[in-house]
Amino acid sequence: MKKFVWNEKRKPLVSILGDSISTLEGYNPEGYGLFYAGEDGAKNKVFSPADTWWGQVIEAIGGELLVNNSWAGSRMSRDPGNTLYNHGCNETRTGALGKDGKMPDLVMIFMGINDLGSHKMHMLPDVPGDTGTIQVFSVAYETALKAIRENYPAAKILCITPGRAVGSKPDPTIPDQELRRGAMCGIIKALAARYDCFFFDLSDEAPYESLDGLHPTANGMKSISKGVLSALR
Repeated sequence: MKKFVWNEKRKPLVSILGDSISTLEGYNPEGYGLFYAGEDGAKNKVFSPADTWWGQVIEAIGGELLVNNSWAGSRMSRDPGNTLYNHGCNETRTGALGKDGKMPDLVMIFMGINDLGSHKMHMLPDVPGDTGTIQVFSVAYETALKAIRENYPAAKILCITPGRAVGSKPDPTIPDQELRRGAMCGIIKALAARYDCFFFDLSDEAPYESLDGLHPTANGMKSISKGVLSALR
């Protein structure tokens, strides 16, 4: 098993491409949607990077946060009805993981939960009419990986699948939701292997603690960070 090894004399710089689960007030680009802020942050007891999955991972590997490019409600694929260019495969987001001339040594991608719950796309890449378009999750995810590889050729990449939260309930209006989940996680795993990325299948772990069936509490964050670290060590 490969490990994230860092032998330089400085701390490794870490960037995140994520959705609401990775947001934190004061740590995302201006204008991005947030979840962990105000009342939502308080009731989940997520106040600082030390309370987040990514902050705990960065601390454990002796790293330093470079950019947290996480936007609440965003999908990896573009929502046809969304006028915001907040999808993860957007070149603006994949091109904004460096800062002040510094490039990340590790990029952690934790997206897909909003794609999973979308009514506006097909998850399986062989659905007639969707193959080859940016709206297909597999194409969108690969587009993001290609861009990150091109923009930050020296960076290691970690791909994390969307997990299950305590209290989550399948949406009856979305057929075969678990089939979708399995297809999505398979896509992420295959692409991670193709692009020589680290991979962590959070969906294969026990459900993490959550108050709303989606967003992890501080305890849920600890569960996630523990699993992520196992993929890097």
